[in-house]
This record gives sequence, structure tokens and C-alpha cells, in this order.
Amino acid sequence: MECVKRRESLQHAIVEQSPSLHFIHGGSGFAELTNLTKEDVMFLLREFQFFYEYDYVLLDLGAGANHQTFDFISSADEAWLIVTPEPTSIMDGYAFVKLAHHHATDLPISVVVNRATNGGEALETFDRLALVSQQFLQKPLRFTGFLPEDPTVVKAVKAQMPFYLMDRTSDVSWRLDHITTSLTGVQVKERKFLDRLLHRLKKRKDHVR
Repeated sequence: MECVKRRESLQHAIVEQSPSLHFIHGGSGFAELTNLTKEDVMFLLREFQFFYEYDYVLLDLGAGANHQTFDFISSADEAWLIVTPEPTSIMDGYAFVKLAHHHATDLPISVVVNRATNGGEALETFDRLALVSQQFLQKPLRFTGFLPEDPTVVKAVKAQMPFYLMDRTSDVSWRLDHITTSLTGVQVKERKFLDRLLHRLKKRKDHVR
């Protein structure tokens, strides 16, 4: 929001993580987008034009999205809902689905279960959410995949870098590859022999502990 307040180009806020992955870190300022003035909106309309340079634009709404933020949702091609197996997360997820369905009835919603112990727990979490969504809203949800608990994520957070770039051979990175393929239709390049071998050896070492 600092760029909006100062009328500075949003392009100045872009962080290039890699040639194909750019970020604009919103910090805690996204909530302020609900209180935009007419001049703010006109500024953003001009600034958002550079998004056309990208194949995909992802907007992280975070938890607690409200009615005022759903101009963004209503304009989206698809919503990707991230939930964890905790009951509170499932409840928050349903609240999001309900609000999204109200503002954009035909918006496809895909669900990714994060921090699941295994595939069974991930499917159980999705089923609980999909059941209430279908029962009370007649809104179908799509299960896209899950991301497991993985020590790579903790290491990546401490190193302040994406876990996918830290270790592409980890379980969580492998799962992310498949989720990305499912969501975009673009096949992720298969691992090379050495990557697969290192991945298997790493799993064997972890089991020996």
C-alpha cells in the first residue's frame, strides 16, 4: 500500500525471485485495499496494466477475506483455497467458499490441503469441506493435491527462501510439482536420474534415524 499512498509505480515493488517468478510483497497492507479512494482506484487501474506481461497473476488474500475484497475474487479465473487439517482452518475455508460463491457463483474453487500427515488425512480434510459446501451451497469443489509436513519448509523459512528452490528433491517440492501441473496444465519437467536417486537416498536416511 505504500506505493499507492506515495503514487509510486508498483513495478518498483517487484522482487525477482527467479527469471520466471516475481513477487510484490504486500505485508500487512492488503486490508487497506478495502478503504481505497476514487483516486487510489484510478491509480491502481493504470498500474495493473503491467500484469498483462505475465502468464499467471496470483493474489494472496490470506485468511479473513471480507466482502470488500471480493472485487478481486469476482475478477479471477479460479480460486485456490489452501486449508490445513485443523478444524478451525476447515471452518475458515468454508466461510471463504460461502463468500466467494455469493459474489461469483460460477467461480471454480480448487482446494490444496497443506501440512497433511499423509494422503489419507488430506482426502479426509477435503471431503469434510466438500461435503458441507455441496450440502449447503450446492457448490462443488475440486481436490488438487496436498503438501506434506516436511523439514525442508522449516529450513527454507530460516534461510528466507522458497522451499522449492532450496530442495527440489524433497517430498513437498515433488508434491508442488504435481499441484502446479494440475492447476496450469503445464507439465513440470521430470526429475533427472540423479535427482530421483538423491531423493530416495534422503528418504532412506531419514527412515534410518
